[in-house]
Amino acid sequence: MWVDNDLTAFADGTSADVGGPLDGYSESDRSQHVNFVDDNGHVHELYRSPDPAAQWVDNDLTALAGGTPAFGAGLAQYSQGDGSQHVDFNALTGVGSSTVHVHELYRSPDPAAQWVDNDLTALAGGTPALGNQLSGYSQSDGSQHVNFIDENGHVHELYGSP
Repeated sequence: MWVDNDLTAFADGTSADVGGPLDGYSESDRSQHVNFVDDNGHVHELYRSPDPAAQWVDNDLTALAGGTPAFGAGLAQYSQGDGSQHVDFNALTGVGSSTVHVHELYRSPDPAAQWVDNDLTALAGGTPALGNQLSGYSQSDGSQHVNFIDENGHVHELYGSP
């Protein structure tokens, strides 16, 4: 049996940009994470903990990390076996800039950890992204892979070694 759950209403949350990206993942602890971008470019997480009595909550990850607003339609996320969370998105490098960098909102597995915004393109000395496509995953060895397309149509991987 299928049921239609209005997660935004359940979380008393912010509405998504109707043309923006949407993605989600779950973790081994059975928590649920649905990420989207709002009209102001903030990346949000609709989150439900594994507690059966838990309610959905809306976390503004951009605000929590003091991060950069998202740009374009790219949004990807994954968690790792250690419980760390990674939400990848595209962002302009500065006011008036047209250069797009891949960013990551990251939260370590430490229960007291806060969200942080990492500019993966700058950290890797990488090629700017086009701003529309993005995918990411991790492997069992702890490596991280974030893929994007550049302005020439080349597929790039930002790779993080364990």
